[in-house]
Amino acid sequence: MWPIIVQWQEQVDDWGLCDALAKIYTKILAAAPDEVYARLKEWNTNENLWKRRQSVVSLLYYSRTKKQHPTFSQIRQLIAPLLPDKEYYVQKGVGWALRELHTVYPNETLAWLKQDIKLLNSIAFTIAIEKMDAITIQELKAIRKRKVEDVLNK
Repeated sequence: MWPIIVQWQEQVDDWGLCDALAKIYTKILAAAPDEVYARLKEWNTNENLWKRRQSVVSLLYYSRTKKQHPTFSQIRQLIAPLLPDKEYYVQKGVGWALRELHTVYPNETLAWLKQDIKLLNSIAFTIAIEKMDAITIQELKAIRKRKVEDVLNK
């Protein structure tokens, strides 16, 4: 199925199509992880914004619907390069991926967010924290505010 369905990404020109394919791609990722992850990694640096978005949204999609996931390291390798991406829909995808990453790997994700929180675009940050508990949200907002202020004061 993958050799055919992977080509469908060439037709994607909006977030709805991108995310509909992500639902399928994430299932194939579980069945053929090496092949699919390699393609997601390739798309991660593509000039096409929908391929960059797909590279992170397909990693977890809705994580609770799956029994197996890529490793934290594999996921981070694809999210990190997109943190400075200027495209709105890529940032929405980054936020979604971070939100789902926190569901699967909460401790590792929180540690990473605390460390690199100033690198997150406000769009990605807002989506990443939307399902966290109120105390964690307030803590991350406070850390973000301090780190951003530190950068501005330099």
